[in-house]
Amino acid sequence: MNTEEFLKAKIDIATRHEEELKWPAFNEETAWNLGNKIRSLFLERKNEKVPEYESASVVISITLFNGHILFQTSVGPDCKPDNWNWIRRKTNTVQRFGRSSYLQGRHQNILQILVPEADHAIHGGAFPILLQGHVNQPIGVIAVSGLPQAHDHQLVVDSIRAVIRVPLVDARIKRLAQGEPYVEVGRAGGEEFVVF
Repeated sequence: MNTEEFLKAKIDIATRHEEELKWPAFNEETAWNLGNKIRSLFLERKNEKVPEYESASVVISITLFNGHILFQTSVGPDCKPDNWNWIRRKTNTVQRFGRSSYLQGRHQNILQILVPEADHAIHGGAFPILLQGHVNQPIGVIAVSGLPQAHDHQLVVDSIRAVIRVPLVDARIKRLAQGEPYVEVGRAGGEEFVVF
């Protein structure tokens, strides 16, 4: 599989995440449950000594586009003010484009769209809060910063999937024998590929 096919496959998987992971409703209680799930899943992977998580710290933010902050926390001793700047910039990306910062970043690689880096980050970790019945009209964003971008994105996706109990539709989740984090595996051009 060449680089362009691999990139298009990543776009396909990230697009499916947004199609599958929609909420019947979203309120303060939902945000509290989700934020705590992200935190506990991060700590679980950190305690399992998953390499990307083992020495990491993260910040978590769940906000609505009307400015209402529903959940924010730092997890780990090495969080920096810059992590919150990444959250702000990733959130701006979701609000501007209506899709996850990871998906937007993959589109940017193909379309070569430029966005001001001072205000936007096209790196994984911010995911739109999408409601069922509201086609691609996010009401807010769930954001994580502190891991490599694909792991930030997958931590959010895995947590959403666990909270709303959405089964996998077109992708399989594998746990690699080496203890690495959950990764999605798909098929394109007759070949398997791994998102990370």
